[in-house]
Amino acid sequence: MSKIEVDPMHIDTFHSLTQPEAPIKILYAEDDADDYDFFELALESMGGQFELLHAISGQSALACLHEAKRNKSLPDLVVLDYNMPGVNGMEALDLIRRDTELSAIPAVIFTTGHTERMFALRKVPVLRKVDTMAEMKRQIRGMLSIAGFANLAPYK
Repeated sequence: MSKIEVDPMHIDTFHSLTQPEAPIKILYAEDDADDYDFFELALESMGGQFELLHAISGQSALACLHEAKRNKSLPDLVVLDYNMPGVNGMEALDLIRRDTELSAIPAVIFTTGHTERMFALRKVPVLRKVDTMAEMKRQIRGMLSIAGFANLAPYK
């Protein structure tokens, strides 16, 4: 796996999980390194062609999205941790939805909290963080389905 350093004002780290022709680009805003590493490991183990962008805060995710919009390289999916300092995942999602171009990107909230209550409040897919690799892969497959990638080759 290669790691490319980019402007930290916009993207904290960029991981190219494979060298695909047309990768599925996922922006994951997560301030907990262990949670991010577990997500990344599960995604890598699924095979497939992915680019995983990591923002360490809601504010960083917004900056990344605005930069991607300027460069015409928007992600295919945005995954937002709910509990982040500063701009949390739900606040970041509200700001994303106010931008016509960014609001077209499928987004999910990924949390340890009360998923039903959050969904009812914002009508956004809210998925619960899990502890096992099999469950994490299932959650990622659900996220890919939400983003419209359900019909691709099956992931491990």
